[in-house]
Amino acid sequence: MRLSDFTRSNILVTCCSLLGVAVNFASQVLIAYYFGAQAERDAYFTAITVPTYLVTLFVGSVSVVFLPFFVNFRKNHSEEDVQKFVSSISGILLLFLSLLTLAAFLFADQVIHASAPGFTEEQMSLTVKLFRILIFSVTFQCLASIFSVFHHINGKFILPAISPIALPVAGLIFVALFHNYGMVSLAAGTLVGSAISALLLLSPVLKQLRLRFLGFVSNSPALHILKISAPLFLTGILFRLTTIIERIFASHLPAGSISYLGYANQLYLLMATIATGSIATTYYPVLAAAWADNKKEEFEGHLQKGISLILLITLPIAAVFLVLANPIIRILFERGAFDSNATAAVSFSLAILMGAFLFGSIGNLLMKVFYIAGKTTANSLINIAELAVYILLAWWFAGKFSYLGLALALTLSKGFSILVSAILLKRWNCISSGMFSSELLKLLAAALACGTVSYLVYHQLEKQPAFLAASVSGLAGMLIYVLMVFRVLPIKGLQLNFGSSKLISLSNNN
Repeated sequence: MRLSDFTRSNILVTCCSLLGVAVNFASQVLIAYYFGAQAERDAYFTAITVPTYLVTLFVGSVSVVFLPFFVNFRKNHSEEDVQKFVSSISGILLLFLSLLTLAAFLFADQVIHASAPGFTEEQMSLTVKLFRILIFSVTFQCLASIFSVFHHINGKFILPAISPIALPVAGLIFVALFHNYGMVSLAAGTLVGSAISALLLLSPVLKQLRLRFLGFVSNSPALHILKISAPLFLTGILFRLTTIIERIFASHLPAGSISYLGYANQLYLLMATIATGSIATTYYPVLAAAWADNKKEEFEGHLQKGISLILLITLPIAAVFLVLANPIIRILFERGAFDSNATAAVSFSLAILMGAFLFGSIGNLLMKVFYIAGKTTANSLINIAELAVYILLAWWFAGKFSYLGLALALTLSKGFSILVSAILLKRWNCISSGMFSSELLKLLAAALACGTVSYLVYHQLEKQPAFLAASVSGLAGMLIYVLMVFRVLPIKGLQLNFGSSKLISLSNNN
């Protein structure tokens, strides 16, 4: 069967995304080998926090509104107007980002003292040095996010999917070649990779770019983009602070604490991207269409299927990592500078973060229900409340349980956000009560069986090589989970035909 261009592009984009995940993971393994989870690694995790925060703010505000605005603008204006707009928005963003990064560079000492007040002078000095390198990657990453829009508008999706891979590839190469320079090698690799990523996407912009150095700031459409982005940017300043707050608390804890949380956070976010990254995106237009047509029953059915699909995938992963986190981390990272103490610390942190993995995956879909229902203000307030809960719990738990308390605070705050979201959506008749209860109980029972079997099998095989014991245990647990879900406790809308080897998933079309 011949594939359409759209289907082929989707397959290639997915392959590029998986390649990016693989390269990212390979770079983390190499970094762990050379630098482990020590004070120097703490410094890097802290130095990259503010640049990442700034990029996330930009992508979540300006980049989000740029595509639909530009599509409409290009449709209704002449080519000359389009060139003026592209030139103006490029000039404004370049000026703004340059001033922002320059200010951050000049006030690096103050930024790092504020984000890691518990660091020693030696750690502070190294973190400032790394920050002054990494802050310039913000300009390149933000411009790359805008440049990718021009590719998407023209139906070009492959290069925007490939370009982000330049970051981990450059980091991998720089660490492999220049690790004797310490974490500076990774910071330099990140900066070079971000520059390459932006340059790879520059070509369609250059075709329309006519920089006018006098008066480009006065272009009203370009200024309008910034105006409509401002509310998202301003609210994002608050509810995207979680990682910065975590670093502030963790900087007062023993050396390595930031690294333990950093590795664990990276792993659970990586799992969330692979396991459920596309589900919310896929269900979003379906839910929006049902809501627009006022088909409440159909809307609830799609929402139930979407959440059930997320739980179907995430629950067994969480169950396996709860009981096998230590051997898995040992297999993945325990070599070179990454010792057994780091393995134990990261595995405990990761096990606790499995709750955040579950709640965050569900929240990614529930958040879109707020947008569909026009409750964007409520969604922002919930995110701010989640941050407030996290701060309170982190302050309390960090003193009692050190870095594990911070992992627990993140899981509980995300659980709080899901609970409040469900209550509000129920009150506004966006969802009905009990729509997930029976399926949830069945899936929880299957996940419990999965974790129990994985634990028992592993302890029978623990004298065997670690990779063999962990692999067999995890597969045994997953097999029990599949049998429970498809045979013992069948979920509504989910069937498995072993005779024809045909799977009809929860996401089947109505």
